[in-house]
Amino acid sequence: MNDTISDVLVLCVDDDAELVSLLAGGLERESDRFDVMTATNVDAALETYRTTDVDCIVSDYHMPARNGVELLEVVRAHDPKLPFVMYTRTGSEAVASESIRAGVTDYVVRRATDEQYGLLTERILTHVDGRRSERQASRTDRTLRALSAAADEVLFMFSADWSELQFINDAYETVFGGSVDRLRAAPRSFLTHVYPEDVDRVTGAMERVSGGHPQQIEFRIDRSADIRIWVESRCKPVRNGSGDVESVAGFTREVTERKHREQELEDRNETLDQFAATVAHDLRNPLAVADAKLKLARAETDSEHIDDGIEAVDRMSRLIDELLALAKEGIAIDERSRVDLREVVEASIEDVIMTDATCTVEETARISCDPPRLREVLTNLFRNAIDHAGGSVDVTVGLLDDGFYLEDDGTGIPADERDQVFEHSYTTAADGTGVGLFIIEQIVDAHDWTIEAVAGTDGGARFEVTGVDLAV
Repeated sequence: MNDTISDVLVLCVDDDAELVSLLAGGLERESDRFDVMTATNVDAALETYRTTDVDCIVSDYHMPARNGVELLEVVRAHDPKLPFVMYTRTGSEAVASESIRAGVTDYVVRRATDEQYGLLTERILTHVDGRRSERQASRTDRTLRALSAAADEVLFMFSADWSELQFINDAYETVFGGSVDRLRAAPRSFLTHVYPEDVDRVTGAMERVSGGHPQQIEFRIDRSADIRIWVESRCKPVRNGSGDVESVAGFTREVTERKHREQELEDRNETLDQFAATVAHDLRNPLAVADAKLKLARAETDSEHIDDGIEAVDRMSRLIDELLALAKEGIAIDERSRVDLREVVEASIEDVIMTDATCTVEETARISCDPPRLREVLTNLFRNAIDHAGGSVDVTVGLLDDGFYLEDDGTGIPADERDQVFEHSYTTAADGTGVGLFIIEQIVDAHDWTIEAVAGTDGGARFEVTGVDLAV
């Protein structure tokens, strides 16, 4: 025998101690899975059976006092399905009939050859493994039924053409407001509960999943005359061994509360857009007047106070533009495509008044991103460098292992303030709005990237963007 763990406990019963020992040895030689116990009478066998988790009993028929069928009858009273093989030296129709009536699993006539052990081993393992599979399937079935009974979602399975209901749980009656019995009789009757305007979409999804295409759909259900709800349904085709769709299975759950929240959010965003546009319009008019008046005054009077006023008006105009863009566009990104980092840098520079500032791109790569959003990030970083380091700042853009960086040769950001720079109110510039870096972080987050402010090589500010899909 090898080191395989024995997992089948067999009880062999025969009043002849030598024969039962031979039988035990023969079985253990045939299969490493066997662990064999023996008994030489029915009483000893029953004692072992009651105290040991036996997987199979192999018993002779002819024994003094009580025979093999009497042992079988006692076992069957406790366990109707335990594998029990009648292994008798003198087979007869009478013994076979009596054994079958008592519920024997198998009947094998003993032969005086070693081949008998191979046959017996095959029979025992077939019955034991079959019973284990059956018990496991039964446990799995009970577990699944318990889970489906406790589920709030409707779990279902139909034939491929939706003409036969193969499974449904009780949640159907709660969600759809219909009867399970009626659904079994008329499998497509759930459509009568679907809001009329949504029926075509639902039947279209049914046809597509029957054709082999998984579907996800949201639709409305009229649960009663006074109650209409939203549900989400997901359904997949179930294929047979040949690859043909033989069933469709899925679940349906109520999403009314989520739909209401989405509608409330949509209404709130629309109101916010209108509010932002109105405020921007109302603010721009007096700012335009103030800007014009201040510029006329500067032409007539040379005063630094007037220049300060013009700078303040410009700052307010930029702040209005940034806040309005953030309110209208949010942080969502559109479809990604690959763009060359150097080209986006060059385009971003055009958006900024560089004066004496310079920009060097040390190396480039093709980046998977929303190109206009990446340009917005770089534009704001350039503008931030000029605002904080001066018009003659030198900016460098380069690559990281999984991203890129932008750094300047200015005074840098104090170490204790680097975690604060992306807060919407943070700014160190006299005319800064505190919005630019906040918008940058929102765009970076929307790409599933990360941005961090660190010390630059020469002490200036350095921003590192990581988690980027690069193709060098």
